[in-house]
Amino acid sequence: MISDTAIVPWGVEALSKTFPAPVTGNTMLLEGSNGQAHAIAMEMVCSEISSGRPVHWIDGGMLLDPSKIIPILTRKSGSSNDLRLLQGCRAFTAHQMLDLVRRAQNDVNSMDNHRNIRLVLITELIRMFADTQVRRSEGQAMLGECLSLINALSRCKNILILMTMTSGGKSAIYGGLSNKMRKYADERVSVFSYNGTDVVATHHNLEISCSPIQNLQHCITLNDFHPVIHSSNLVCTRPPFDNKSSEIPNGDNMESVARRASAS
Repeated sequence: MISDTAIVPWGVEALSKTFPAPVTGNTMLLEGSNGQAHAIAMEMVCSEISSGRPVHWIDGGMLLDPSKIIPILTRKSGSSNDLRLLQGCRAFTAHQMLDLVRRAQNDVNSMDNHRNIRLVLITELIRMFADTQVRRSEGQAMLGECLSLINALSRCKNILILMTMTSGGKSAIYGGLSNKMRKYADERVSVFSYNGTDVVATHHNLEISCSPIQNLQHCITLNDFHPVIHSSNLVCTRPPFDNKSSEIPNGDNMESVARRASAS
């Protein structure tokens, strides 16, 4: 086992400023809805291959689409030629997914320049095992084997294995598999929104969150008061009222008025 770990960049500036960079030898679960987690994963993949490092991708969610990767590569000063560093395979059934995970180490070793690989991406791993055609006990067992193999691979090859999962599955089967994924992952990050620049996410292990800075309306305080600017140029030279206040208390004055009224 290789002991030296390496940093794998997030590929997103907002995350890089808030969360520590993932390191090799670990597994990380990116969880989100509406493709938010997958979008962050694509940024990480493109950062790797645009810097000349190979990436191995196992897809279980019909997400392997090179045409959607090219614009991200271009933004990162890469090109479509960098796609040669991306080795992808896709599973259509639960048994195919298990087979791809079982042979992942051999697939990584067969890649050109495989000694420089730092990242393996596995998208929508549990989708296959949540299929209604797979018995619940069988799906749980196959997912458990996959996760054990994934953890062993990350440590044996000293690579970061990044897994994505769509949150919000309502079925009991999906919920049980999701909890198993969260339990096995070394690190877990939930992505709530990502628009290409700003990210709202939570790192559950560190209990910290990333969110864009809000521009709040300015509230006037005493620090905004400047005597020279805000003081009045008019000086009061006489009392505001011509008549001085009565020296007789109001109670005594009212009593004398009452006596005069009764006398009349």
